[in-house]
Amino acid sequence: MKRTLLLVDDERQVIRSLERLLMDTDYRVLSALSAQQGLEILEKETINLVMSDMRMPEMDGYEFLNIVKERYPHVIRIMLTGYSEENVVLKALEDNTVKVYLFKPWKNEELMETLRQIFETYDLLNSSQLLEIINNASFLPTIEDAYWEIIRAMDHESDLSKIASYIEKDSAIASKVLRLANSAYYGARTGSLHKAVTYIGLKHTRHLVRSTAIIGFFQGSHHARSLMQRLWKQAALSHRLYHHLYQHHLNHKMPENNIPAALLHNIGVMFLLGHFGEGYATLLLQADEKKLALEECERQAYGNTHMEAGGYLLSWWNFPFPVVEAALYHHAPFDHRVINTEVTAAVHLVNRYSHQLLGFPQYDGYDDRVFDYLGVNQQHFEKSLESISLEEEA
Repeated sequence: MKRTLLLVDDERQVIRSLERLLMDTDYRVLSALSAQQGLEILEKETINLVMSDMRMPEMDGYEFLNIVKERYPHVIRIMLTGYSEENVVLKALEDNTVKVYLFKPWKNEELMETLRQIFETYDLLNSSQLLEIINNASFLPTIEDAYWEIIRAMDHESDLSKIASYIEKDSAIASKVLRLANSAYYGARTGSLHKAVTYIGLKHTRHLVRSTAIIGFFQGSHHARSLMQRLWKQAALSHRLYHHLYQHHLNHKMPENNIPAALLHNIGVMFLLGHFGEGYATLLLQADEKKLALEECERQAYGNTHMEAGGYLLSWWNFPFPVVEAALYHHAPFDHRVINTEVTAAVHLVNRYSHQLLGFPQYDGYDDRVFDYLGVNQQHFEKSLESISLEEEA
């Protein structure tokens, strides 16, 4: 079955160039010369992916793709943009209005490769075996009302003390936000949520609240609480190491839409433990004892892995695409389907070292090419970890 692409651009020449590029492919291509025309097509046709220009009269690409996100959340959204519109691109990535962006003038090979990669990833996330596990789950983790109240406050309220008071209403979320805010990376060193929120800023707080609300859901599971606590420790330390890597070893600032990538990369393990209970707990312990790769044990037992389950859930929760990729490919950062390789490589690296520092066994594959790819000296990185305190993960 052919996938249907919708191209939206007010410049007819751009549309023609894209149509020529896609002419001999398996894609069915529809086009629109305005955002309004694009919305009319979406009402009548089943569209798999929308590729929209940013600058258009009457309704720009950001507004258009935001409407697409709200009305047709399963449609993949790509933005074509100029270098001068970088701030809008960052905003679109941050609120997940777009999954991927490409700069104009685009490179034909890059555009075609991006389409292939993103469709292959979504095929993986929507495999029948994975959907069977998700659909048969006796529960599906949902973000509690307390979280949405906090997010609404962040969207509409500038008074940080009021935002802190909303967070304090949920003790589980509040305690985890404080713990992470007081970590070595953020360095807030305070027992006051108001001071913590002020210190780390709203964007970081938003990511921490959203992530800890999700993790808190699993922490409430009655299944193997000790294993859940171990998973939380590993997630929290991965988060700290991820920021340590960017702060001390990479030569640029971490993109804000990638902030929760390391904290949530193993959320699929928490889901499978919550869903399969003692059976999955036994599988985890057997993998440790026999020194087996967890993903191989999972695939043999369930037909899918924690990476695929985690990627699906993060996509369902509408997290930015790099965060979804980090969960899905953190054991294979150079998989041909990966678009945001830096993020998956960084998460792959900190996943390995968080296990190592905590003394937790891990026998899934490790690819030491990540150091070369990231431009990080392995000896310098490992030396810098000597300053990492593990007390905060207790």
